[in-house]
Amino acid sequence: MIDRAAAVGRDVERADVHRIFRHGGPNPGADPSRVAELGQRVDLPPPYAEFLTSCDGWVGLDGQTDMLAIAELVDGPATFRRRSRP
Repeated sequence: MIDRAAAVGRDVERADVHRIFRHGGPNPGADPSRVAELGQRVDLPPPYAEFLTSCDGWVGLDGQTDMLAIAELVDGPATFRRRSRP
């Protein structure tokens, strides 16, 4: 399914001559130890944990939304900003 979605994304990117959307594609899958580390911090549904081993983040998932990689969730700026709030 990820490969099919990535192929559709490439087709959309080629058609997006005015560069309206963000494009990236799926990242390689995460190491199971990183998935387990995230699972210790949040309630991670098993199907999503399995998905992360196939695709650890995706810039421009639907042309507008970025799916954050585990590193961004655990150690990244988004996590730091959240911790810094009063």
